Order: sequence, then structure tokens, then C-alpha cells
Amino acid sequence: MKVKTKQLLAVAFVLVASFFALPLKAQVTIGDSTAPQSFSILELATTTNVTGGLRLPQMTTDERDSITTSDFKTNPLAKGLMIFNTTTNGVDIWNGTVWIEFCGSPINHSIALPPVPSVAVTAGKQEKTPAE
Repeated sequence: MKVKTKQLLAVAFVLVASFFALPLKAQVTIGDSTAPQSFSILELATTTNVTGGLRLPQMTTDERDSITTSDFKTNPLAKGLMIFNTTTNGVDIWNGTVWIEFCGSPINHSIALPPVPSVAVTAGKQEKTPAE
């Protein structure tokens, strides 16, 4: 009887171990009983009686900059990180190089922008020159 118990435990262990070794994927819809779209990992669905929204992690500019270490900057998984900046009262997104405000304005104003060409316009009488 002890041999069968040991075999049963070994089989159970293998089954449990294989369950955790399998890659698991999940898609979730919160706020509705419908399945998420195939392109979504997480969907936040609303009804007509919504009284709430999505709340992002809140940080000051100094706190945001303190997580922007060299390891953070070189990690491609950091791209798309979003926070609510309590210093500027806006949403910041890490694009892999710099923090960008949600509206698209760069936060790092030391980024060099290409020069804008200028055109000088002067008013005056145009005179015809004789054709040679």
C-alpha cells in the first residue's frame, strides 16, 4: 500500500509541476461580462452609469526621475510606462528615451529641435528691370 501512495504522490507532483511549467495567457474584461477583443490583454468596459475611471500611479517629478536609472533606460520593457505627475498635474509616458507628456510635448526641454526656416518679407514697390 505504501508503494501505491508514493506512486500517486509522484504522479500528482508531476501533474502540478507541469501545470506551472505551461505558459499561461489570459485576457480580462473588467466592468462587463463580454470577452475582450483579440488584440486586448485588458479591457476596461463601462456602462451608462459609470462613476469612476482608471487611476494611474501618482509621483512627483523628482520621484519619476529617481526611477529613471540607467537600468530603467536600457530596459525595453519600460517603454510605455505611464504615471500621473503630481508636480505638473499631467500624465507622463516613458517612450524609451525621454518622458513625454500625454499631450505629446517633450518634458525634457533640452532636446534639440531642428531650426525653423524664416522668410523675410519686405513691403515696397517692385520695379521692372529692362530686359537685356
